[in-house]
Amino acid sequence: MQIQTSSTIRLPQGARKAYPQAPADNTVEELHGVKVADPFRPLEKLNAPQTKAFIKAENALTREYLEQIPERADFEKALNAISIETRSVGQVQGNTAYYAKSVGKNHAPIFQQEIGSSQEKMLLDPNEFSQDGSISIDQWKVSPDGQSLAYGIRRNGTDEMEWRIRDLKTGEDYAEKLSNGRYGADDISWSDDSKGFYYSKYKQPGEGQAITEVVSYENQYYHELATPQSADVTADTPGLPAQDWSYKSVDGNSWSRLGDDAQGINVVMAKGPMYPKGAILAWDDENEEQKVVVPGGDLNLSDATFAHNQVFANYLKDGHSHLVRFDREGNKLGEIDLPGMGSVSGMHEAPDGRVLYSFSSPTQPATVYSFDVKTGLSSELWKPAAGFPSDRYVTKLIMSPSKDGTEVPVYVTHRADLEMDGKRPTYLYAYGGFDVNETPAFDWTKMPWLDAGGVYATACLRGGGENGEQWHKDGMRLRKQNVFDDFIGAGESLIKAGITSPKNLGIGGGSNGGLLVAATELQRPDLFGAAIPEVGVHDMPRFAKFTGGHHWIQEYGEVEKPNLFKNMMTYSPLHNVKDGVAYPATMVMTGDHDDRVTPSHSYKLAAEMQQSSPGENPVLLRTQANIGHGFGTPRWMRIEENADKLAFLWENLNAG
Repeated sequence: MQIQTSSTIRLPQGARKAYPQAPADNTVEELHGVKVADPFRPLEKLNAPQTKAFIKAENALTREYLEQIPERADFEKALNAISIETRSVGQVQGNTAYYAKSVGKNHAPIFQQEIGSSQEKMLLDPNEFSQDGSISIDQWKVSPDGQSLAYGIRRNGTDEMEWRIRDLKTGEDYAEKLSNGRYGADDISWSDDSKGFYYSKYKQPGEGQAITEVVSYENQYYHELATPQSADVTADTPGLPAQDWSYKSVDGNSWSRLGDDAQGINVVMAKGPMYPKGAILAWDDENEEQKVVVPGGDLNLSDATFAHNQVFANYLKDGHSHLVRFDREGNKLGEIDLPGMGSVSGMHEAPDGRVLYSFSSPTQPATVYSFDVKTGLSSELWKPAAGFPSDRYVTKLIMSPSKDGTEVPVYVTHRADLEMDGKRPTYLYAYGGFDVNETPAFDWTKMPWLDAGGVYATACLRGGGENGEQWHKDGMRLRKQNVFDDFIGAGESLIKAGITSPKNLGIGGGSNGGLLVAATELQRPDLFGAAIPEVGVHDMPRFAKFTGGHHWIQEYGEVEKPNLFKNMMTYSPLHNVKDGVAYPATMVMTGDHDDRVTPSHSYKLAAEMQQSSPGENPVLLRTQANIGHGFGTPRWMRIEENADKLAFLWENLNAG
């Protein structure tokens, strides 16, 4: 069955074309006494010929639309011209630093360098694994003795991961390859003797079911170097080599081990309901005692490290970093000066009384700094060789009132010489969920938008972790509507500030942020001129039935509970599309290998919106082949994808 529709799309050069017809049936389910129609259920059969034909036709229409936008070629050219190096802090073992550094290729190789030296050695280049960049490196960790590098590879951006081990003496990989790892699982943990490591393993999905089958955890295993995976044993097997614990989690509370003090007592960062703003603890394993060293305060503790018998704490205030250090007893030693409103990451102890950290902001690419505990001063250790004209741009913080009066931070970036005339094309981005921090940081893919005269804004919505545990709770389950209200409020604040107008305001977000964008544009179609929901969760009654969706129940709620189901249905994008409403210009985006949020969420939403559209604004579906949830995307693909997004927004936000 196919649903017949008379809806058409107007292409940029004026012609009209009919939307492709989506495969459909008469599926209706009754949940808690409510009949829930699901006419596009056949699109969940990702390998069915009808589904493949629909996606092919949709991609052809989307390509035709985008290629008719004159500015698209300009955006792609500008993105290709950007060559800004990035470097992580990575790991430090003794006097040796290990880090990933981009060099204008699809993926960042891993390097080794003696601290203080200008010479570096490439240890591993993921670009050698595939010509098209379809294979990428995800997690990696060097052994305590510095002789081995364990690294996980991902194919086509999927969450499924294969562990490999490189012998750093010979530059060759060990023969074994460990299958069924997974992105998002606990990081590997090397044994103290460097002869093996502990890792999490998941059950092998059925043939052809990797993009839909529910992910099932198997166990944690110990792997000994130079042995086959079949010889691996579960981590609770007696007599295995010792390892220092790094992470524990119970009832939503988590403890991350930062290191040991001079007496062998663990110094631990604690987060969760018991520590709503985070805290630093002294954790005595032998006597099973815990003592709060640095209690939670007004600011939210985002990250920390223990180095040279001091605690370095990265606090967030309105979403941006404040770096504070304490002595082992919790006495404040002072705040470390940062270049501006931005994000600190990758803090790590280095020799000679130094601590390394990375800082970036919307106007400054990531720069690695070295802090000297003796002088109390930071100096640049590494920055992009080509430099960057940071003074060409400015970032401002706006505190935006939400519907209930909650103040929400919004970071607004634009060219310094740009005058605000109330109709600037503005790209508002957010996430709002899963305790994730949306902090102000550098994003090279937005620079052509800024250079063209656009405004880019990011909002720190409830549901995220920017202001602590309560901020997260106030945006989950029965309080999910707060997140949409926050996003709506952010848009209204940009308009009230004289920056933009509804027809010049576009919104974007991915994954949970894709849900955010779709739900918000459906609730307030009058407020936005364009929307790009990427890899979003759009079918709330069925989210837990695919891949890792059952892990999101704590965030969204159980469909089996009547009150939570009723709440989900108030915002589930697929179930809130209304016939005949002129929704903003919309480009729904997904990847055909997305094994985290199955692409049928996006397929079904696009089909529903196209069927219901009166034809005034375009509704496009863009499905990227051979890519997953967005991680591990090669550079060439990121350039094409962002050229499409910026062109779509530019075309639809510049009317009048």
